[in-house]
Amino acid sequence: MRSNSNPKTEGWFVRLLNAPVDEKHRKLAECVHQLRSGVDAAGTFAVSRHTFTRYPDSAWVYDLPDDVAALFDTGAPVSSLIFEAERGLCVANADQLFRTSWEVDPRSIGLSNRWARTNNGSPYAPYYHPSLWLVRADCGTWRSVLSYASGTLTSHDSYGRAGAGYGKRTGFMYAYPLPAEHAFTVEGQALFPVGRNDNWDVLLLANSRVFAAVVNRFTAQHKYHGYLNSIYVRDLELSDLAPRAERIVELLREIDTSNEISPVFTVASGDRRLGLRASLADQARLSIRASEANRLREEADEEIERRLGASVDRSESPPYDVNYLEAFFNESAADEVQLRVANLLMWCVGVAFGRWDIRMAHDASLIPALQGPFERLPRVAPGGLVGPDGLPATPDRIASEAWLRARPDAITLPEPGSFEGPESVTAAEYPIEVAWDGILVDDPGHPRDILAKVREVLAYVYGGTERAREIEEEALGILQAGARTPRTLRDWFRTQKATELGKTFFDFHIQRYSKSRRKAPIYWRLTSNPGRGQADYSVWLYYHRLTGDTLWQVLTRYVGPKRELEARRLEDLRRSRESAGGGERSRIEKEIEGKLQLLEELDWFEARLRALAERGYAPDLDDGVIINLAPLHELVPWKEPEQVWKKLEKGDYDWARLAMKYWPDRVREKCREDRSLAIAHGMER
Repeated sequence: MRSNSNPKTEGWFVRLLNAPVDEKHRKLAECVHQLRSGVDAAGTFAVSRHTFTRYPDSAWVYDLPDDVAALFDTGAPVSSLIFEAERGLCVANADQLFRTSWEVDPRSIGLSNRWARTNNGSPYAPYYHPSLWLVRADCGTWRSVLSYASGTLTSHDSYGRAGAGYGKRTGFMYAYPLPAEHAFTVEGQALFPVGRNDNWDVLLLANSRVFAAVVNRFTAQHKYHGYLNSIYVRDLELSDLAPRAERIVELLREIDTSNEISPVFTVASGDRRLGLRASLADQARLSIRASEANRLREEADEEIERRLGASVDRSESPPYDVNYLEAFFNESAADEVQLRVANLLMWCVGVAFGRWDIRMAHDASLIPALQGPFERLPRVAPGGLVGPDGLPATPDRIASEAWLRARPDAITLPEPGSFEGPESVTAAEYPIEVAWDGILVDDPGHPRDILAKVREVLAYVYGGTERAREIEEEALGILQAGARTPRTLRDWFRTQKATELGKTFFDFHIQRYSKSRRKAPIYWRLTSNPGRGQADYSVWLYYHRLTGDTLWQVLTRYVGPKRELEARRLEDLRRSRESAGGGERSRIEKEIEGKLQLLEELDWFEARLRALAERGYAPDLDDGVIINLAPLHELVPWKEPEQVWKKLEKGDYDWARLAMKYWPDRVREKCREDRSLAIAHGMER
């Protein structure tokens, strides 16, 4: 819109970005009317056409404050002064080539291994976000990525460098540490320091509100590396602000150490000497840590504005009340303590399966120090139960307490001779009995009953059976939040939702172990009555202990004996009915009816498990959680696996090893024509 004052050189620009879509036309008409009447209209800018020549590519940036716009006259591109942005790899098939960090065997993680950690973006989380993605690296050859015509390895030489990462699609520019030994993608791009600057300087500038405001004018939501590199700034000395940035990252990593899906997770329990709510008080202070981090961010921004000699309106600044709990935990529960209780109980299940080290809840000196925020991440989280190689423990090789105390940090193994005593212990010497076969059952009275194992963990952590019973009652009260459900803790592990969470344990676990559109729960509930009310019997499987023999073990060691036991109990009840009378006979009749229903469910459950086992269930962790769960979809109270199974049947996931197992002729035929499938199955020749 040309200005009346100087129509050849000046134009009026109207900013209506914040107006509702259905109001934009009316707002525009109002602004035009006001301008014609000689009245200054809010959100309008009179700008000379020549102004745009100061900006890269003559971008139509019409609303920068004068002192910020002056950076383009007196400064230089950020890529020559502070950092350079780089775009990373692009993949054609995300289902095949991306995994969440908890899905694959930890032994296969690494840039020169099968799966590389990668930055693939995140929710808005300035200064810190956990690294949760892996991409197929094929031992550094990237053959799977490059097997697709559109697969690229842009900036390959920078893979593995420590720097900063950010999510390309974001309302405001932000950045967080990109640890060493990471790749990065088109969606999660990277920033690397130039000149005398280091990664702390990068974080300070990239997260500042001035830089965010300028970036938004040039890029809108998609913040490509090229746009960022062309932003002008002045040469800044930021090293004295580094301690402030370090403290922000430290605070946010402290929050993340209680995040079970994070590579820096330690332990979920609190002070075992106190009541449950009080023992989790430190965890409930997570929001206080986040508030302090947000305050320090604002202070750093004010100082950077002063040094740049430029400032922006606070209304256009990035928010200083970031919900880091939601960004990290993928949850927004109304009661933070209730969320912590649910996480504690989920940790107990992980301890029972041998994923987490229960000793760390009893003795904090066993928890290793975290490595630096720009150093490589451990393949197993610091709270994991490991052997003396730092990888998942086995029954005959569990790292000893002396070995744990001697670890310098989470990524460094202790030097031989740096501690006294053995480097490992056996399962018999570990404080609790672990389900090394990866199988628990929902079966009161059974030694592998899931609730009994949770109680065993609580008894060890909190100091005895009686104390564990008190903790369980307190946990149930917190989950109920004053309502009637769940009636018991077992009900929560079955089908009754917790009041505030609105989820059963399995639902809660699925939610916590989901990232973006990828759902990857690692504790699976197989039930004798899926989708038909509350089942009387369930089996829980731990994904990382799956083998081709798992279903046979479930049949022969758990379901078969359970069915035989209940059949004997039924016969005992029938004999008791013979001599019973009156009310006792009625009670026995009702119990017999329940036993018949249970046996019907067990018959169905056993038949389906046997059919799956005889077909040859062959899990492969490289296929990912949902593909491995799909063949069991009839037994799982969750719709997602069935949808994936239908796609498998259609041939949508023929890159999966499981597809080759079930439909070999179809997959082999496709491999003749499709190079990406041939590479996936090792059939290029």
